[in-house]
Amino acid sequence: MCALEADSGKLKWVYKTGGWVDAGPGILKNLLMVGSGDYQVYALDAQSGKLKWKYQTTGNISSSPLVTEDRVYVGSWDHFLYALDVRTGGIKWRFETKGAISSSPVLVGGILYVGSWDHFLYALDAKTGELKWKFETGGWVDAAPLITGNTVYVCSSDGKVYALDRDKGEEKWVYATQGRINCTPAEGKRLLYVTSYDGSVYALESTTSVKLVVGKGKA
Repeated sequence: MCALEADSGKLKWVYKTGGWVDAGPGILKNLLMVGSGDYQVYALDAQSGKLKWKYQTTGNISSSPLVTEDRVYVGSWDHFLYALDVRTGGIKWRFETKGAISSSPVLVGGILYVGSWDHFLYALDAKTGELKWKFETGGWVDAAPLITGNTVYVCSSDGKVYALDRDKGEEKWVYATQGRINCTPAEGKRLLYVTSYDGSVYALESTTSVKLVVGKGKA
């Protein structure tokens, strides 16, 4: 993990973890969080790179941590989503799925949304870790969902884009591409954009799943 000056590219500091790092850090104010292939979550001072604390999980971490004023949320390949105290690294709760978690969690309205390789998208109470609902896709979910209004959009390795009711987790619509999808959807004006391993970029009407544009190319 390294920090560079934005204007010049000059190296400010380097912090070496015990494994590979393949997900972006989470940051809030002067606190930087990063997960590593050594199974640990590191909390660093963003200005100096000094270690504040670290927490040991039992699996690789390729989920970008979500940092709030009081907690850090991060998924691990050990099947757990962890909620840690942002100041001390002490565990508040953990929620077990049936597969690795590489999806970065998303927090909206006090609810955490996170996907797992067990094919499910989960909605959890951010304070307690209580399960609110879960929705089963046809493949693993390894990218963060997109939440806009009362709809959760999630992509799956089954090649489908799912639109779900945010409160109940019920399916509103589904659209199937011809290849695996492991991206977070992007939102435009009334349009939803996704890329697929079939080599296409799709633009969908966010309310109906009607395909408006398909751009062919190499994805």
